[in-house]
Amino acid sequence: MSVQEFKCPGCGAKLKWDAAEQKMKCDYCDNTYDIATLEEFQKEEGEQSTEEYAWDPYSASGELSGMKTYVCQSCGGAITVGEDSAAASCPYCDSPVVLDANVTGMLKPDLVIPFRKTKEEAQQAMKNFCKGKPLLPPTFISESRIEEVKGLYVPFWLYDCGAAGKMRFDATKVKEWSTDDFDYTKTEHYMVIREGTAQFDDVPVNGSSKMESSYMEAIEPFETSEGVQFQSAYLSGYLADKYDIDSVQAQPRANERVKAGMEQLLRNTVVGYTTVTTQSSSTRLETGKIRYAMLPVWILSTRYRGKIYKFAMNAQTGKFVGELPISWGKFWAIFAGITAAVTAIGTVIQLFL
Repeated sequence: MSVQEFKCPGCGAKLKWDAAEQKMKCDYCDNTYDIATLEEFQKEEGEQSTEEYAWDPYSASGELSGMKTYVCQSCGGAITVGEDSAAASCPYCDSPVVLDANVTGMLKPDLVIPFRKTKEEAQQAMKNFCKGKPLLPPTFISESRIEEVKGLYVPFWLYDCGAAGKMRFDATKVKEWSTDDFDYTKTEHYMVIREGTAQFDDVPVNGSSKMESSYMEAIEPFETSEGVQFQSAYLSGYLADKYDIDSVQAQPRANERVKAGMEQLLRNTVVGYTTVTTQSSSTRLETGKIRYAMLPVWILSTRYRGKIYKFAMNAQTGKFVGELPISWGKFWAIFAGITAAVTAIGTVIQLFL
């Protein structure tokens, strides 16, 4: 004969039956639980939901004709342009590029979002981004060649799917009160379970290894509802990167983004508690299809004192991100000024003591 034992969901200690309470009681955290609740908790603990991520295969819609590809000899970036276009430097590392006739044509996208923001707006955004930065080297703007900002269509995979999620949380409600002699704190633990479904459309994943995904996700969102059927004319005056991360390789990131989105939706429904801690989470993708898209980005890669600094702007919405150098001379000057000011204040205080 086996004896069923229960552990406290709050602190993990062994529970004992309390005759007065007619419940299982924890001697460590003083919480009480009825048997039905504990059995449900153990059932949830024992369930191990399998996460499934099954996408429909992506079928290519053919390749574009009348295109040529430039290959950067430094970073290997492959940039596709129209036959009448020319690229003077790589948008990723600022190195010269040369035509490589052996590179295959560009895969025809399912949709494209045309450029909305102009080159002049991108240049002004860059200048505004640099304003008010006291540690920025004074020569950075003059040496960064802002006029060479390039319009680039970045390849993206867009994933559509339905998701079903289930999460279990350990939530607490803390009550505090005082008497003349003591301060009291009472912590009540709750097992909170949330289940739900949601539809995720056009979850974007960057298809270029040369373009940092952190930059691309930072300038989101792109309004894919404004996407149009691709025509080669949209490339006129711009560059287009060739994807080197295919839809299968990009799927893990899509899975992560869908799961994070589902978890956030479920977590947002748990309100009214002092603390909420996730205990388990599972997500199942119900359906999935993939589209290939070209999304517009203004990009500037510039060398300054031997290091490449990159900047990107969403050419649909104008959202701007980038990394700026630091003038350590300015930093130490400011630090010295602050130190001198603190020392002077300390001296004044001493005089009045």
